[in-house]
Amino acid sequence: MPVPTSKSEPHVLIIGAGLAGLALAQGLQKNGISFAVYERDSGASFRPQGYRIKTFEQTDVDLRYLLRPHIMQEFLDTCAETVMGESTCNAINGIVQASRRGWRPRPWTVDREVLRNVLLLELDEKVHFGCEFTHYEISSSSFDNKGGDSVPAYFANGSTASGTLLIGADGTHSHVRRQHIHFHRAIDTQGVCVYGKTPFSTQLMQKFPAHALRWITTFRDETPLLSHIMTGQTDVVTLIVDPMRFPNRGAPTSNLVTTNSTANGTNHMEAKRPRTPLPDDYVYWALLLR
Repeated sequence: MPVPTSKSEPHVLIIGAGLAGLALAQGLQKNGISFAVYERDSGASFRPQGYRIKTFEQTDVDLRYLLRPHIMQEFLDTCAETVMGESTCNAINGIVQASRRGWRPRPWTVDREVLRNVLLLELDEKVHFGCEFTHYEISSSSFDNKGGDSVPAYFANGSTASGTLLIGADGTHSHVRRQHIHFHRAIDTQGVCVYGKTPFSTQLMQKFPAHALRWITTFRDETPLLSHIMTGQTDVVTLIVDPMRFPNRGAPTSNLVTTNSTANGTNHMEAKRPRTPLPDDYVYWALLLR
C-alpha cells in the first residue's frame, strides 16, 4: 500500500473491518482520502458476525453521506422486508397481549453479514486481512522527512504501517483503546443476550404461531407476583423474533461503477456484477435475560 509523499496528503489507518470501520472507509473512498483497513480475521467470511439489525433515520442519513450512490442503492436492494408493526405475546400460551400496526420512524431491516459485504464493495485492495493489531507508536517524522507527525502501527504477523491518523474500529475489546485509554474498563451490566436464526421450514410454519411471523414480536415470561413480593426480584425473560424475508433474492445483476486510478487520472467504468449474495429467509430471534 503506497503512502502519501507529503504532509498535505493524509493517510488514515483503520483498525478493524467491521461495519463502522468499513463505513468510514467508504466515506474516505468517496472523498478521495488515502486509507487502509487492517483486520485480524483471515477473510471476510472467517466467522459468523451476527444476523438481523435494524437501522433507523439517523443511520440512513449517515449512510447516504458516506456511501457513493451506487453502493447506497446496493444496500437498499439487499435489505429484508420491513413490515410496520409489533406484538407482545404471553410466553406460556402464545396469546397476543398487545399489538399495533405501524411504526415511526420506518427502519431498514438488514442482515449484518450482507451489510458488511456491501460495505466491502470496491475496497478489495484497501482491506488487509490477517493483520492483528498489537500496538502503535507516536513518532515525529513525516513521509517527506520535513518534520510532520506519523503513527506507526504494528501487527502480530510482523508487518507495520504508518499513517497520519489511526482509527480504532476494532470493537468492544479494542486494542487501540486499551493502549490509548488504558484505564478504561467495560462495565458488566449483568444482561445476557443469546441470539440466533431459524430457517423458514414447513415444520416451523406448522408449529409456530402465525401471528408471530407477521412482524417483530416479543414473548415475555415474568416472575409471578407472589415470588416477586417474597424475594424482591423480578426475573423477566424476553424472546424477540423478527422474520427476515428478502424480496430481491434472484433479482437481475446490479449496474455498479468501478473506479480505477491510473497515472493519467481516474477512470469510471460501468461494470455488471451479481447482486450481493442474500441468505435464505429466516426467523431472527434473541433471548434477553438478567
